[in-house]
Amino acid sequence: MNVKGNAKSTSSKQRLQNALLTLLDQKAFHTITATELCALARVNRTTFYAHYLDVSDLMQKLEQRMVSQEGGALFDDNGDAYQIFNAEYLRAMLSYFRKNAVFYRYFFANSKENSYIIESSNRMRDLYIIPYIQKSYAPEETALQYEFCKSGFFGVVIKWLEQGCVEPDEVVSKLLETVLHKCMT
Repeated sequence: MNVKGNAKSTSSKQRLQNALLTLLDQKAFHTITATELCALARVNRTTFYAHYLDVSDLMQKLEQRMVSQEGGALFDDNGDAYQIFNAEYLRAMLSYFRKNAVFYRYFFANSKENSYIIESSNRMRDLYIIPYIQKSYAPEETALQYEFCKSGFFGVVIKWLEQGCVEPDEVVSKLLETVLHKCMT
């Protein structure tokens, strides 16, 4: 029996998430159907609906796994902005993005609607970036300077992912470190 949490259930969920990643690399998310996912994952629709409400629910669970569980330590926002945004940390982040490029191309392309990105960006803004920006900019300029930094960071990462991560992680991480530090001071 396929009971939630057993090996067969876990395998079915993993195959469905892998099928979603495969299809995301081929077509737009909104065109992916449960039928396609089930065929590619070799599971029946009953199994799909035992685990997920719909394709969007599957995506949400995949996001939780990729960002919270697998990337949890990487995205832990403890520390100082200059410690967080150093080349070593950024290189580790880019390496993780490279390893999961199909997912992160989709994830960042939809960042304006993505609640995780909105929440974590706001947390990083309030705890780390704004305090540095306030040292160099007038209060009325702070919000705009933050948007400039955020847009630059995400712009570089998204472009890098879209172009197939051809530049080495070390090169991109050093660029991001330089740009972020200049933005904050």
